[in-house]
Amino acid sequence: MPNETIDKERKLYIRRHMSLNDISQSASFLKKLRQTDDNELRLALETAAVVSYCRPFSGNDKHLEATKRPDLDFTDKEQEIHDNILKLRRKVYAHTDMEPRDPFFDWNFAEVVPVGHYLNPFHDFEKLVDDFDYLCKSVLKKLIKKQLEFQNKYS
Repeated sequence: MPNETIDKERKLYIRRHMSLNDISQSASFLKKLRQTDDNELRLALETAAVVSYCRPFSGNDKHLEATKRPDLDFTDKEQEIHDNILKLRRKVYAHTDMEPRDPFFDWNFAEVVPVGHYLNPFHDFEKLVDDFDYLCKSVLKKLIKKQLEFQNKYS
Protein backbone atom coordinates (compact mmCIF):
# COMPACT_ATOMS: atom_id res chain seq x y z
CA MET A 1 0.00 0.00 0.00
CA PRO A 2 1.40 3.40 -0.95
CA ASN A 3 0.08 5.14 2.20
CA GLU A 4 1.94 2.72 4.46
CA THR A 5 5.17 3.44 2.58
CA ILE A 6 4.63 7.20 2.85
CA ASP A 7 3.81 6.91 6.55
CA LYS A 8 6.92 4.82 7.19
CA GLU A 9 9.03 7.32 5.25
CA ARG A 10 7.45 10.24 7.12
CA LYS A 11 8.35 8.61 10.43
CA LEU A 12 11.92 8.20 9.21
CA TYR A 13 11.93 11.84 8.10
CA ILE A 14 10.83 12.90 11.59
CA ARG A 15 13.45 10.62 13.17
CA ARG A 16 16.17 12.06 10.95
CA HIS A 17 15.02 15.60 11.77
CA MET A 18 15.40 14.88 15.49
CA SER A 19 18.71 13.15 14.78
CA LEU A 20 20.01 16.24 12.96
CA ASN A 21 19.39 18.24 16.14
CA ASP A 22 21.13 15.66 18.33
CA ILE A 23 24.20 15.26 16.11
CA SER A 24 24.48 19.05 15.62
CA GLN A 25 24.40 19.43 19.37
CA SER A 26 27.14 16.82 19.74
CA ALA A 27 29.33 18.60 17.18
CA SER A 28 28.79 21.88 19.01
CA PHE A 29 29.86 20.31 22.32
CA LEU A 30 33.01 18.93 20.66
CA LYS A 31 33.85 22.38 19.30
CA LYS A 32 33.49 23.93 22.76
CA LEU A 33 35.52 21.08 24.26
CA ARG A 34 38.48 22.06 22.08
CA GLN A 35 38.26 25.64 23.35
CA THR A 36 38.61 25.00 27.10
CA ASP A 37 41.23 23.74 29.50
CA ASP A 38 38.81 23.56 32.46
CA ASN A 39 38.77 19.84 33.38
CA GLU A 40 35.30 19.88 34.92
CA LEU A 41 33.85 21.66 31.91
CA ARG A 42 35.67 19.26 29.58
CA LEU A 43 34.15 16.25 31.36
CA ALA A 44 30.68 17.81 31.11
CA LEU A 45 31.19 18.54 27.40
CA GLU A 46 32.53 15.00 26.76
CA THR A 47 29.49 13.52 28.44
CA ALA A 48 27.09 15.83 26.59
CA ALA A 49 28.74 15.12 23.22
CA VAL A 50 28.60 11.35 23.65
CA VAL A 51 25.05 11.27 25.02
CA SER A 52 23.75 13.65 22.33
CA TYR A 53 25.40 11.66 19.55
CA CYS A 54 24.01 8.35 20.82
CA ARG A 55 20.39 9.47 21.23
CA PRO A 56 19.35 8.65 17.64
CA PHE A 57 20.88 5.19 17.93
CA SER A 58 19.62 4.19 21.37
CA GLY A 59 16.36 2.57 20.33
CA ASN A 60 13.29 4.54 21.38
CA ASP A 61 11.21 2.07 19.39
CA LYS A 62 8.54 1.80 22.11
CA HIS A 63 7.00 5.13 21.14
CA LEU A 64 4.16 4.79 18.65
CA GLU A 65 5.66 7.25 16.14
CA ALA A 66 9.29 6.28 16.57
CA THR A 67 11.58 4.35 14.30
CA LYS A 68 14.53 2.43 15.64
CA ARG A 69 17.34 4.22 13.81
CA PRO A 70 17.84 7.14 11.44
CA ASP A 71 18.70 4.60 8.67
CA LEU A 72 22.29 5.49 7.72
CA ASP A 73 25.04 3.58 5.95
CA PHE A 74 28.48 3.85 7.54
CA THR A 75 31.88 3.23 5.98
CA ASP A 76 34.04 0.74 7.87
CA LYS A 77 35.97 3.60 9.51
CA GLU A 78 32.75 5.40 10.49
CA GLN A 79 31.26 2.18 11.86
CA GLU A 80 34.32 1.60 14.04
CA ILE A 81 34.19 5.14 15.46
CA HIS A 82 30.41 4.91 15.87
CA ASP A 83 30.71 1.62 17.78
CA ASN A 84 33.40 3.11 20.05
CA ILE A 85 31.21 6.11 20.87
CA LEU A 86 28.20 3.88 21.62
CA LYS A 87 30.41 1.73 23.84
CA LEU A 88 31.67 4.81 25.70
CA ARG A 89 28.10 5.93 26.33
CA ARG A 90 27.07 2.49 27.56
CA LYS A 91 30.09 1.78 29.75
CA VAL A 92 31.42 5.18 30.86
CA TYR A 93 28.95 8.04 30.52
CA ALA A 94 25.46 6.58 30.98
CA HIS A 95 26.37 3.79 33.41
CA THR A 96 29.01 3.11 36.02
CA ASP A 97 30.55 -0.08 34.67
CA MET A 98 33.63 -1.45 36.39
CA GLU A 99 35.44 -2.60 33.24
CA PRO A 100 36.54 0.81 31.88
CA ARG A 101 37.47 2.04 35.35
CA ASP A 102 39.58 -0.98 36.34
CA PRO A 103 38.94 -0.52 40.10
CA PHE A 104 41.08 -1.88 42.89
CA PHE A 105 40.75 -2.22 46.66
CA ASP A 106 43.76 -1.41 48.83
CA TRP A 107 43.76 -0.29 52.49
CA ASN A 108 47.10 1.40 51.86
CA PHE A 109 45.59 3.53 49.09
CA ALA A 110 43.57 5.76 51.43
CA GLU A 111 42.55 5.63 55.06
CA VAL A 112 38.89 6.50 54.52
CA VAL A 113 37.97 5.01 51.12
CA PRO A 114 40.29 2.17 50.11
CA VAL A 115 39.01 2.02 46.54
CA GLY A 116 40.75 3.51 43.55
CA HIS A 117 40.77 2.98 39.82
CA TYR A 118 43.19 3.15 36.96
CA LEU A 119 42.58 5.23 33.86
CA ASN A 120 41.71 2.75 31.17
CA PRO A 121 43.14 3.64 27.73
CA PHE A 122 39.70 2.81 26.32
CA HIS A 123 38.47 6.00 27.94
CA ASP A 124 41.19 8.33 26.69
CA PHE A 125 38.71 10.71 25.11
CA GLU A 126 41.36 13.07 23.72
CA LYS A 127 42.43 10.38 21.26
CA LEU A 128 38.86 10.15 19.95
CA VAL A 129 37.99 13.82 19.50
CA ASP A 130 39.21 14.22 15.90
CA ASP A 131 37.58 10.98 14.76
CA PHE A 132 34.41 11.78 16.70
CA ASP A 133 34.22 15.23 15.09
CA TYR A 134 34.74 13.65 11.65
CA LEU A 135 31.93 11.16 12.38
CA CYS A 136 29.51 13.90 13.46
CA LYS A 137 30.15 15.87 10.28
CA SER A 138 29.75 12.77 8.14
CA VAL A 139 26.50 11.76 9.85
CA LEU A 140 25.13 15.28 9.43
CA LYS A 141 25.86 15.16 5.69
CA LYS A 142 24.17 11.77 5.37
CA LEU A 143 21.12 12.93 7.29
CA ILE A 144 20.77 16.09 5.21
CA LYS A 145 21.10 14.07 1.99
CA LYS A 146 18.35 11.68 3.12
CA GLN A 147 16.11 14.59 4.10
CA LEU A 148 16.56 16.23 0.69
CA GLU A 149 15.77 12.95 -1.06
CA PHE A 150 12.51 12.73 0.86
CA GLN A 151 11.62 16.35 0.12
CA ASN A 152 12.32 15.90 -3.60
CA LYS A 153 10.25 12.73 -3.69
CA TYR A 154 7.17 14.11 -1.90
CA SER A 155 7.16 17.87 -2.47
